Amino acid sequence: MAKAATSEVDGIGDSSASASRRRVSVTATSATKEKTDAQVLTAPVTTAVQTRLDSLDMQQQPRLSVHVKPRRR
Repeated sequence: MAKAATSEVDGIGDSSASASRRRVSVTATSATKEKTDAQVLTAPVTTAVQTRLDSLDMQQQPRLSVHVKPRRR
């Protein structure tokens, strides 16, 4: 669910996500090697995943943690 939401964001090459009752953690890799590009993508990824979580209409929203890192090679 969270991983699918990151695929909607332009500039994200890959992502992984884990979830529990209280926490959702997303790590995404930008399509470029530039660190500044990765930092800029943090907000859109957070928005996309939060929107997906909001659509689930849960009684208690889990805490969301998003990290976007630049591509290595």
